[in-house]
Amino acid sequence: MKLQFTNGYYPDFSTISRILKFLSSQENKNKVLHKEIVSSLGIPYRQVRSVISIMIGFGLVKTRGNIPTFLGEQVAQFDPYFQKHETLWLIHYIVSSNPNLFVWNRIITRVLQEHTEISLPFVIEEYFNDVKSSYSEQTYREKLPREIRSVLDSYSDTELSHLNILKSQQSDHYFRITPIEISDFAFLFSLIYFRDYFSPGATAINIENISNDNNSPGRVFFLEDYQVRKKLNNLQNRNLIRVEQFGNLDQVRYPESSTQESILAKIFGEENAS
Repeated sequence: MKLQFTNGYYPDFSTISRILKFLSSQENKNKVLHKEIVSSLGIPYRQVRSVISIMIGFGLVKTRGNIPTFLGEQVAQFDPYFQKHETLWLIHYIVSSNPNLFVWNRIITRVLQEHTEISLPFVIEEYFNDVKSSYSEQTYREKLPREIRSVLDSYSDTELSHLNILKSQQSDHYFRITPIEISDFAFLFSLIYFRDYFSPGATAINIENISNDNNSPGRVFFLEDYQVRKKLNNLQNRNLIRVEQFGNLDQVRYPESSTQESILAKIFGEENAS
């Protein structure tokens, strides 16, 4: 588990954009060193390390070599300034569903599921008391609060605020609000991502799992079961999935042609993917 994912800094999307465009321009390399980014962009080394860590967690950069993922390449080419809501929803799902980034994951899949108004001291005491047994007292008292605050502020003060998930009421106090609508293709991507990482090789997933599992699209997107089913019906009407409800079956079957890459190509290749 990685406690210090953001190192206490909420994501600076302007810097993410600069680094992503630079990495995307290094077409013939299978590895880009941190010092090359520092030299080319004039960004301090420590900041580069922190931003790259966040970009990996966002699914924009591969874990080794500082090479853009397919998503990172698409964003660099078609949405470098993170203006598309679809891009933000994809990032939100990828980072929030990752159990290894346990502070971010726990805030989205537990804290904000159970409370609509929270304060930083409450979150630390009620949801992260177990950190005491695994980390030092200094980490618990100093680093953990900074990490939690950076996650919460990411949704109130950065481009992720456009998703309308969280508002800052006053210092270290937040309340959850009604998110904006998720496009069909962004939701479809999350279905495929959920399958690939939590049920690899599966050709069908129970709708109950899609709605309620800890890292499921339903939970991460704050959707009720009926809202998930409405989304699934929309996708079935567009012949993108098949909903099977007969006998004891209540599941979604995935077409073999549906991959993360194919859906990303639709999201960034169609002006009005919805």
